[in-house]
Amino acid sequence: MQIDPDLWLTIGIFVVVLCIPSILSAWAQFRVPRASMITAVIGFGMMIVALSSNPGGYAFADIPTVVTETIGRYLL
Repeated sequence: MQIDPDLWLTIGIFVVVLCIPSILSAWAQFRVPRASMITAVIGFGMMIVALSSNPGGYAFADIPTVVTETIGRYLL
């Protein structure tokens, strides 16, 4: 079963965005952000899978449209 590349991209973007506060918090407290960095790598990996599995790729300007259409398709 193939997962939609748009879904991979959307989830990857949200994972990376959600781990940014944790990374900043760890750096502010002079700790190593191990778990946050692992989460960021997973998120970037999901985005790479999306970019490699979409035949035409994604233009930077198309990403907001892809994310909103994906959220609309799966949540509404």
